[in-house]
Formats: sequence, structure tokens, C-alpha cells
Amino acid sequence: MADFCIETTAIHDEYIEEYNSNFDSLSDILHDVEFFCLTPTPEKIIKKHNIIPVDIKKYTQENFTKSYDHKTGFCPILQSTKFGIREACERGYLKVIHLQTDAIPLGDHFDTEILSNHFKNGIYFDMGGTVMNLMYAKDPKVKHIIDKFGLKSDIERMPFGDDPTVFLKLKNKEIFLAFLDNVDKLCEETYKFEHFTTGLAAELSIGMHLTGVRSYYNYHGVLHMKHPKYFDVNHNHLHVQHYTDRDPQMKKNLPHKFGKTNA
Repeated sequence: MADFCIETTAIHDEYIEEYNSNFDSLSDILHDVEFFCLTPTPEKIIKKHNIIPVDIKKYTQENFTKSYDHKTGFCPILQSTKFGIREACERGYLKVIHLQTDAIPLGDHFDTEILSNHFKNGIYFDMGGTVMNLMYAKDPKVKHIIDKFGLKSDIERMPFGDDPTVFLKLKNKEIFLAFLDNVDKLCEETYKFEHFTTGLAAELSIGMHLTGVRSYYNYHGVLHMKHPKYFDVNHNHLHVQHYTDRDPQMKKNLPHKFGKTNA
């Protein structure tokens, strides 16, 4: 098998259906890669030799709801990404790709070897990134974590990026576990603030930094512009469209990157 795995979390039926649709062909292309899918209903995950459903109840007894409810909805669903990463660590992997259920290939050819060589030390944001100092002034969650842990002097050398596609590479299991513990600690802290509802990019990146692992951060460099990207998400799609308390006006602002309707 490959020296890396791919993990994803699929909580409710709509996202499980999306996972089964998108990862059917991807798991064929990467036939020697193990795919771990964390879900409350593992029996609903597509049956493939390299797709391994994992009951999320192994890590949490939360009854997730399709809503913005702070205790059971959006925030805990986003934070459940950490369970898939921990599962990968427990399975012995030191290189992990996190993909959302709506992940799609960008079009550039890739195979197992190409993706294995695409990792960089620490955390790498395949969809694009920036440096943390550019987020400090405009992201309340980033500012809070940086200030609380006294990291302001480091923010020019810390990455921040789009978290639907994340590559993680650690040197050994001890460091990996320390990273996961730091992510848990940061999730506990950010959970205290109900308005901190963004994804897990800050917790993952800062957690890596707190572990002592220095990550790639030159996302604005000329050389990076030539660096290949392999995954994207459907920008004309909202995961929260299935939420019971969604704002029906949100769809009006969606881009039409893929030429699809907003249905």
C-alpha cells in the first residue's frame, strides 16, 4: 500500500451520498491508497477494497444535527475532522491527506507516487494559502489563539490556508500524537466562543507550530505559482444548504466556477 492515506468525515446522509459519488472513482485511481471515512453510519459507505468506514462513535458520542447549533451542529461537525486524522495516526500513517466530501480533482494528472511526493513538512494547503500575519488583523479566532499562546512574533512564518484539502506530514508517531493533542487543546479553546465558526485551518496550522514542526509558508512566492495543485471543491455548492436553520439567501452569492446551477 501507499505511504499515505486519505481521510474524510461524512456525518449525514447527504454528505455520505456525496462521498460515495466523489470517492468511487478517486479510490479507483488511487487503488493502493487507503481511504478512511469517519461516519455515524459506516454501513452506508460505498463498498470498495480500499475504502474503510470507521464508526465515529469510536471518538465521540455526539448526536450531530444539520444546523448551526453550537453544541451539536456546525462547530462540532467541523471539529470532527480531527478524528479522521487521529484514526490515520492510529493506523500507523505519518502522511495524511484530508479531503472534504465535495473534493474533486483539478484536472492535472496524478497518481499515488505524484501525491506522495507532493507532501511538504508539517502542514501544506494544496488549494492555496497565505501567512498567518495577514490573517491576524481580520480573523478573530486567529488573533485570539495567537495572543493566548504568545505566538505573535512567529506569525510571519506560519501558514494559513483553505482547509478542504490539507496535506500533513510528521516525522514520527510521537510527534504526530503531540500534534493531535495540541489540536485538541486548541479546539477546546475555540469552542468556548460561539462566533468562532470557521473551519479547522487555524487549529491545524497553529497546532503544528506549537508541536515544534515548521511548515511551508511561501504561498505568495513566484516559485509557488508554478507548483501543481491536485484538488479543489465545488465552489458552486454549499454544505450548509441541508441545514434546518440555513439562510436561504446565501446561495445567491455563490460563484459559478463550474457552470452549474445553484440547485
